[in-house]
Amino acid sequence: MKQFKINTGINTEFLDQAELELYSVYQDCLAEYGKGFHFHPKIYSASLLYIKASSLLGLIVPSLFILTGKQLFDSTPIDIAVIVVSLFLLILSWNINKLKDRKRSLYRSYWQWLARVRTNTMLKTAKKTAPFIAEYDMRGDLAVYYRTQAEKSAFIWSRKIDGFRLSKNNFTLFFKKEKSIYPYAIILHEPSEEFASYLDALGVKPLSRSASDGRDHISVTL
Repeated sequence: MKQFKINTGINTEFLDQAELELYSVYQDCLAEYGKGFHFHPKIYSASLLYIKASSLLGLIVPSLFILTGKQLFDSTPIDIAVIVVSLFLLILSWNINKLKDRKRSLYRSYWQWLARVRTNTMLKTAKKTAPFIAEYDMRGDLAVYYRTQAEKSAFIWSRKIDGFRLSKNNFTLFFKKEKSIYPYAIILHEPSEEFASYLDALGVKPLSRSASDGRDHISVTL
């Protein structure tokens, strides 16, 4: 059985670099995944028509009540608020390009936020524990992770390593499927050609992409 060991000193500086790289990976992956979130043209057109019609009603009906000295919602401030909101939606929906730009902006902000959340989650334990030595004992396709501090080593997890990998300067991510977004394991380490060769021998295929469109979500503990 083939064996390989890789040990890396993990400190704040190392984790800061890993955080930047991991956030970049997630941001690219989620942004690409987000491109699949769009309405069918017919549904989009129907929704836009509904918004315009509703906005026109919300603009005209309360205005007529106010002009005749009456109140639609038994409160003039509420009537005025409905008119203002309806006018805003009407203006926004009338400019289709602006509406599309707004939608893209909202999606982009959401994917960036989600990428930050995922990055912080994956590195949370490592940041709290640093400094330490990350020791990975590869026994065939089984990776056993130990964390060493103050000359005491603690077992953290073991994973069967297969599927696909995405390597960066400070870590390697492992995915069950080629189009997965979330990894099932991460190994923190400095660049190592020997480790890359070992993974090649295991049949763990490298990913050249920086984004994906999968849905897999598997928790990782560092």
